[in-house]
Amino acid sequence: VAALLTEVHARRLASDVPGALGTGEAADTPLRRVRLTALGCRVRGTAEALVAEVHLAHPGAGTVLVLRKQWDDATTGHALTGRRLLSTTLGALATGSLVSESVRRTAARTLTISRGRLGATAVTPVGGSWTRLPAPLLVEDLAALAASWEGRPPRLLRPRVAAEAVRVVALSEVEDIGYDPGEQRLEAVVRDAAGNRALLSSEYRPQCPGALDALADALGRGPTHVSGEVVREGGRMRIDPIAVLTPAGVTVPDLAPGDGADGLGLMAERTPDPLTAALDEAVAALAALAHGGLRRPSV
Repeated sequence: VAALLTEVHARRLASDVPGALGTGEAADTPLRRVRLTALGCRVRGTAEALVAEVHLAHPGAGTVLVLRKQWDDATTGHALTGRRLLSTTLGALATGSLVSESVRRTAARTLTISRGRLGATAVTPVGGSWTRLPAPLLVEDLAALAASWEGRPPRLLRPRVAAEAVRVVALSEVEDIGYDPGEQRLEAVVRDAAGNRALLSSEYRPQCPGALDALADALGRGPTHVSGEVVREGGRMRIDPIAVLTPAGVTVPDLAPGDGADGLGLMAERTPDPLTAALDEAVAALAALAHGGLRRPSV
């Protein structure tokens, strides 16, 4: 609630700044004979319905687009792997390269494809396409990426587009992997191609019970690249993984089989950063004020 109230106020104040909020974008743009590279799939939803979000890199534009599809009769992400989408399966599309003459991109960077022209769409294995992506889609130096963010508007004032933070990060090393049973989260410290450290973190979701096991297995098999949402948090770079590229191919954890019963190594105890802890406490206090009001503060 606090975040929404702040965003409404900030966007009203910034409404006169050209381009700040993404206004002026065409609502729908056709992309002719375009080649897109899949970066994996994120599965979200409830017990009633699941939504698969296939992330597709558009090298020509340097952006990531999202193709969404909802199913009302599936219980897990793995159950969606064989579902038909664009004359292929979701599993093949999430690990493939898409060539289409009938794709349309919305202002929010989501994709729609004309139903009557599926024959003009082809999907092939992704192969080594990740390694040939241009910057800024392929990140080899996370410190340089963080430096490029300096001076940009805060998230609540930037255009609201899908997959804004999704990148492919080239990895040189996975230092340690551990599972936090209290938070139900798998974490790993990784290094990019330039040697910068980042925290790779993924939380358990009941819609994808085998995801953490598949992620841990892929991280233990010499991964060369990882796709995911890259953000700066608590003074360090954090990656929420979507897919992992190893010498054996692409692993998409959200589509992986399994029931989450495999034993994961426990995370080593870490000392919380004092500054991050103080900021988290301040954010929680502001959120409480938004709920209770200034006349009856509970903090």
